[in-house]
Amino acid sequence: MREFELLRMLSRSRGELVNGAFDLARTQERRAELEKAEQMCELMEKELRFMTVDDGEQYTVPSLELLERNLEAAMHKVRSEKDRKIGGEITYLENIVRTPKPHGALLRT
Repeated sequence: MREFELLRMLSRSRGELVNGAFDLARTQERRAELEKAEQMCELMEKELRFMTVDDGEQYTVPSLELLERNLEAAMHKVRSEKDRKIGGEITYLENIVRTPKPHGALLRT
């Protein structure tokens, strides 16, 4: 009987150690993710400050050229996404018009 209790306690302790190690690994993983997110936020804040071109700051011509290229690339992405969404809406509406409707199922206002 005593051996059974010792085995049960050992098994429970082993499970607690495994769970503790898992929790520690998960905590370390979360900490790494938080640090990565914090670094990304800092980088985005830096980029945002740079993109707002403050009149009081002194910018070099190369840094302004880089900013200009980045803004042009961003505008291209925005326009492409807008065109893609408009194309999707047009296709959706064309499919509505082309799909035969049973008599009497017309849209009513």
